[in-house]
Amino acid sequence: MTDRPAGRQGCAVRVAGHAVHPTRLRRCLDRPAATRVPVVVLGAVGDVVTLACGAELRRYRNHDSGRLLSLAAGAGPRVLLDERYALLFVRTGPRDAGSVFSLQPADHLPHPCAPGGG
Repeated sequence: MTDRPAGRQGCAVRVAGHAVHPTRLRRCLDRPAATRVPVVVLGAVGDVVTLACGAELRRYRNHDSGRLLSLAAGAGPRVLLDERYALLFVRTGPRDAGSVFSLQPADHLPHPCAPGGG
């Protein structure tokens, strides 16, 4: 569950944990699909999302955790993580940019959102 409402779109900030930067996405998609590892979305509190990667629990920030949880609930909790580019692909078709989320390690201070195109 999350205490942040779903649908927090429109952020113009293109840093970790906010809107996906198109160059990072393109570089990620240029890599073999095998570089993305399967993880399970366990839930979120505020902007901190918990993922299970094997037996390891990982926590990341994403400003749109409500939408991430909504998509994961519809597509199933098993998603793909590109650790190099810190991108999470919620649907099975990773070229669907609407289901790609930028992640920031939870122990880093979050960047504030800025309204805009996102």
